[in-house]
Amino acid sequence: MMKIALRCLIYKVPLQAHIIRWLLNHDPVKRPTSKELLKCDYLPPPQMEESELHEVLRSTIANPDSAAYKNMIQTIFMQSVALPAADFAYDNDFYRV
Repeated sequence: MMKIALRCLIYKVPLQAHIIRWLLNHDPVKRPTSKELLKCDYLPPPQMEESELHEVLRSTIANPDSAAYKNMIQTIFMQSVALPAADFAYDNDFYRV
């Protein structure tokens, strides 16, 4: 009975069955770590509520000496720019009347 149920599971939801078999492997070395599970293509990425995200950002920005703040700033400035930024010079006399 169990083998029939397992075959039905594999047939109907193969990705979920793969994860279950991966997690239930008898050899602990072959079982995934939490990092491997989060990075694998079989699971959707974890979702964070918008309010939680705002709170994390607020607390990170509030403490510029924290490692999280330094990591955030470093990550922001390490991003490559898709299109080169145009440099514009404006006439200083424009606003004079």
